[in-house]
Amino acid sequence: MRFSPLVLAILLFCAETTAHAAGLKFIDIPADEQAPALHGAVWYPCAAPPGPVTLGRIVVPAVKDCPVTGTKLPLIVVSHGNLGWFGGHHDTAEALANAGYVVVAITHPGDTSSDPGRSVFERPADIKRLIDYMIATCPTMP
Repeated sequence: MRFSPLVLAILLFCAETTAHAAGLKFIDIPADEQAPALHGAVWYPCAAPPGPVTLGRIVVPAVKDCPVTGTKLPLIVVSHGNLGWFGGHHDTAEALANAGYVVVAITHPGDTSSDPGRSVFERPADIKRLIDYMIATCPTMP
């Protein structure tokens, strides 16, 4: 199997981390007059040793509400696939958090296996609300 140079660089960068576990904080963005509530999670660098944290139907290695390790960290937004949920890419989010990134993901309302009725074209509005939320709460995050 061949890896692209970008994938190799990311893997090497992920190996050079000082964090011990991904911090994990659950987020809820309230509904407004034009859009439903958004629920998700934020993964971020944390210096504490990991423990088991329940994430929906699974248990992940993380530290719930751990203090952030680092400042001015870059933000990555993860948007799940059709009929997915915010924890569907938890392993990628954990690895990126351990590499020094803040990773945020939401469950797109109406595009999950239990609620498949909303259009995929509404996702950009969800992502904009999520980024606006992260910018507004950044000084107090996680």
